[in-house]
Amino acid sequence: MIGPKAYISIDNLKSNLNSIKKKVGELDILCVIKANGYGHGSIQVAKAISDFTNIHFAVFSISEALELRQANITNDIMIFSKMQFDIIDHAFNNNIILNLSSVFNKSRIKLIVKFIGVAETNQSELP
Repeated sequence: MIGPKAYISIDNLKSNLNSIKKKVGELDILCVIKANGYGHGSIQVAKAISDFTNIHFAVFSISEALELRQANITNDIMIFSKMQFDIIDHAFNNNIILNLSSVFNKSRIKLIVKFIGVAETNQSELP
C-alpha cells in the first residue's frame, strides 16, 4: 500500500509567507518545521525563508535544532519539547531557546543559574 505524498513548492511557500507578512506587518513569526519540516525537509524549508525579516523557527528536539545550526541557519530556534537537563549545554552553546513549561523547570533554571554563576542574569528576575 502506498501512502499519501505531499510536495512542497518553495516558490509557493515564499509567496504564502509574503502574504502572511503583509497581514501581520513587522510582527515576529514562529515557523514550526519539526519532524523534518513535516516531511518536506526542514533544512530546505528553513533556508528558503530564513532571510525574511522577523522569522524564527520551532522544532521538537535538540537534534533537529542542531541540524539547522549545522546548516548555518542563524535565526532563533526554539525547542517545543519539555526541557531536558542534559541538553542545556548544547542549547546554550548553540543559541537555542528552550521551552520552560513547568514550575519544576523554573526551579531547575534557578539552580543552573546559581551553579554556573551567570553574573549577567539577575536571579530576582526569575519568577
